[in-house]
Amino acid sequence: MKKKYVAFYVLLISIFTACFVVHEAGTAGRLGNRVLNEQIFPALRRFSVIVTDLKFKLRGATKPSTPVVIVKVDSESIADYGRWPWPRNTVAKLIERTFLLGARVVGLDIVFSEAEQRVPEGLRDILEAKKMGDVADRFETDPKLRMVIEKRKEQLVLGWITETSCQPLYHPAEKCQVTHPAAKTMARSMEKFEFDRTTGLSGFKLTETPIVSAPSIIANLDLFNEASTYQGFLNAFRDPDGIVRRTSLVMMLHGRPHASFPLRLAEVYSGIPASLLLSNQRYIEKLYLHEKTDELPVAASGLVEINFRGPEETFPYVSAKDVLEAELPDPGATETRSLAGEAGDNLDKLKGAVVIIGVTALALSDIAATPFDGVVAGSEVQATILDNLLSNQLMVSRSPWGLGIMLLLMTFGALVFVSLCERLEALPVLGTSAGTLGSFFLLDAKILFPQNFNWNSSFFYAEIMTLSAVIVARKYFMEENKRKFIRTAFSKYVSPAVVDTLVQDPSLLQLGGQKTTLTMLFSDIRNFTTFSETMDAKQLSEFLNEYFNLMTSILFQFNGTLDKFIGDAVMAFFGAPQADVGHARKACEAARTMQRVLAAHRSLFKEKYGVEVKIGIGINSGPVSVGNMGSDQNFNYTCIGDSVNLASRLEGASKQYGVGILTTHFTIAEIQASGDIAPPFRLVDVVQVKGKSESVQLLQILEEEASPDGLLLFEEGREFYHDREWDKAIEKFRAASEILSHDPGVPDGPCRVLIQRCEDFKVNPPEANWDGTWALDSK
Repeated sequence: MKKKYVAFYVLLISIFTACFVVHEAGTAGRLGNRVLNEQIFPALRRFSVIVTDLKFKLRGATKPSTPVVIVKVDSESIADYGRWPWPRNTVAKLIERTFLLGARVVGLDIVFSEAEQRVPEGLRDILEAKKMGDVADRFETDPKLRMVIEKRKEQLVLGWITETSCQPLYHPAEKCQVTHPAAKTMARSMEKFEFDRTTGLSGFKLTETPIVSAPSIIANLDLFNEASTYQGFLNAFRDPDGIVRRTSLVMMLHGRPHASFPLRLAEVYSGIPASLLLSNQRYIEKLYLHEKTDELPVAASGLVEINFRGPEETFPYVSAKDVLEAELPDPGATETRSLAGEAGDNLDKLKGAVVIIGVTALALSDIAATPFDGVVAGSEVQATILDNLLSNQLMVSRSPWGLGIMLLLMTFGALVFVSLCERLEALPVLGTSAGTLGSFFLLDAKILFPQNFNWNSSFFYAEIMTLSAVIVARKYFMEENKRKFIRTAFSKYVSPAVVDTLVQDPSLLQLGGQKTTLTMLFSDIRNFTTFSETMDAKQLSEFLNEYFNLMTSILFQFNGTLDKFIGDAVMAFFGAPQADVGHARKACEAARTMQRVLAAHRSLFKEKYGVEVKIGIGINSGPVSVGNMGSDQNFNYTCIGDSVNLASRLEGASKQYGVGILTTHFTIAEIQASGDIAPPFRLVDVVQVKGKSESVQLLQILEEEASPDGLLLFEEGREFYHDREWDKAIEKFRAASEILSHDPGVPDGPCRVLIQRCEDFKVNPPEANWDGTWALDSK
């Protein structure tokens, strides 16, 4: 491999590796440069998730492994209980009934940030003036909800959301405002919901942390906060393309860590608080669930990859309407009698479950997009994260050994790949690339991903595909340059068919031939020696150039291969270098076209050069040796063999018989064997070729349709000729000549030859064992 290519490949590999490193640093929350984080990382993130989405789809849906159930405030529930938001006493009833139906822990994917005042201020003032304020209080619903929250505070988790969120390390101070006095005041009011176990919080750097932080929040009313024990943030964290693939388990509120809603639910369900370990006063080093036995795969910024179970409604759903309508023996009962049928079966799912109550009606719910589905209720995303936490099956995307392997593959592995492919041709390079990518994808998507290991492999796939494309393109251009050289060098000397074959297979330039069956064509100008003497050298050269251009264009039109010019003669063959089962028919059609085109140009040649141009053509099919013949320095793509010699002799015989095109029964048989229809022809003679024991039938290819009557008379004459009835034969031949002759006063050529032969046989009869064969001695 040349040094200039090595440098280029190293540059490409370095670019992809740098993209991978920047992406991983950004994912980990350790990308210190703001420009990289805000401009480069989002683009890299958009690209990196392509393969992750594909791996989810290929893996398909998996069944949740924990008892997580969603109680949905759906369209049917809203139709029966009124539009959302429902009165707080209805929500309180829904919560309490969920517990009574067997739920172990309940989370509310709902924020109660505004008071619900049922009695107008004016009416309350009137009632209080009449000392009937307690009557007004009985109509208020917030106290009823508070009562249920306080009653179930050890089993109930509420949620809050941020109006905005940011990462102070990357975002301007004015956007984050994490040091604003209002944020500090809000943080103090939420202190009771912080992480219970945090190490390394002292001296926390508010403005230098990549941990997601909340400048301001939308919290529940103090009325509910005071009654609640557990709360977590509900925010969804979307990628640049709007799809939820990650979530933050920790959020900072004025330097104080708060757990996410699913993490808080997991803590309450397991009965063990999570443990948070901070490092360097700004990063998350470790996050444990279940008494430090399960370390969660959390990045320094608090983000984790969600292991989605499937599309919408992968988790069990129970309608809020069914919960509200379940029959209970009395308000304080612990035993229930559920609805019958499907509703009753769904209610049984609540027993011992951790339940998320959320709004799923399409017009009202918090909608999210996931790798499986473009529209999913936000509660299902919360349920997925909760299931991941309880089963400790979050996606592991940043294990040290995984990062190390990917870096090795993208550097040394890519260099080995390039080194191997540079030794191969273009097609094997594509095969090697497909094999490499396919093997790695099998490991990545079919083995590691189902085991919850999501390697960031998009950049590796892109790297290998890019390197393959570059190598193939370079090899293609090199081959193209070689093709141009061959085409330029040989296009003036051989036919375009030969050039194309040489371009596709330069090995044909080596000496040697192969045995095959072809059809050869020879043509010659009649009386060329005589009329060439009437032209000067320049005029003769112009005439031959014009004539040869006309003839060779017809040969190429029928896929013929021009072998050579021999003075005024043209030698061509059909069926090589491209194999063509129709080579015999195409040779005959080319010959007919040559005669017709020449006839159309005859008057022009006469006017321009003062000569009457006529040609004779001989065609024969048979086995030959075809290939490059000659020396290493000078060779020609040609064919040799007895079949070639016979075609040459037929060209000479065409003048003797006075016909334009003469062929053999071998050619007609070849046409018929290929399934093609033979052109019109007539049997002219049966001859014995010198050096051959087998007789050859000479056939005239008719350039135009001939009179059936004339052809019949000619055939009858040949029968009398074969039977040695010379006078009857002469009579038939003369009658046929009058019909078949094209020029008045000029007899038909074959009739003329056979009449003369009959006259000679009348004087000198053939031998007694004569079978009608004539010795073809002339060339």
